[in-house]
Amino acid sequence: MTNRNDQTMHAFATLRQSLKDASIEAIQQDMYEKSRQIMELMEALAPIENRADALLGGSSLSSSDARIASAPPPVESRPRKPAKYPRFYRNGDTLYKEGMRQDGKSIYTQKVGRGAFEEIVAAVATRKGRKFKPGDVIGQVEQPSYQVYIVLNVLQDAGLVENPERGTYRASKKAAIADVAGLWNTIEQETMQ
Repeated sequence: MTNRNDQTMHAFATLRQSLKDASIEAIQQDMYEKSRQIMELMEALAPIENRADALLGGSSLSSSDARIASAPPPVESRPRKPAKYPRFYRNGDTLYKEGMRQDGKSIYTQKVGRGAFEEIVAAVATRKGRKFKPGDVIGQVEQPSYQVYIVLNVLQDAGLVENPERGTYRASKKAAIADVAGLWNTIEQETMQ
């Protein structure tokens, strides 16, 4: 059943990526409502994925066990899957980056406010396909340099910025960076407890 679980989790990851790509494409075509609906679909997919993981990840279940396993277990009892870093998510008007420290055991978190995010994205958008270095953007905004690098990483993950060579960036040809609100909405929403 482990192989079946791996295949199923891979299928969910592929579906998530496909939906994320579709959401970005909708934003690039100024279809903001469609992008929002796709993001809602992605959020609705998470409990289904967790349920499938619980059902397929365990050993064979009796019918009474299957009824119990069909409900997602409490958050505290779920084993955490190893996260890939860096990881970006937003909560309210704050973008968070989680990264693994050099010791390989502990995690650090950095924050970028929405206003700073919008200022940095606007500065990158002025580059319009020309190569630029992060220092060019850092000199154009009034934000700490680490925040510029975080936003560049988010833009790169979204396929809106390319990294053609080390230390150099360029807005991709398909980039529609002007829609900052739509871009903000493509970043995974996470509610902090």
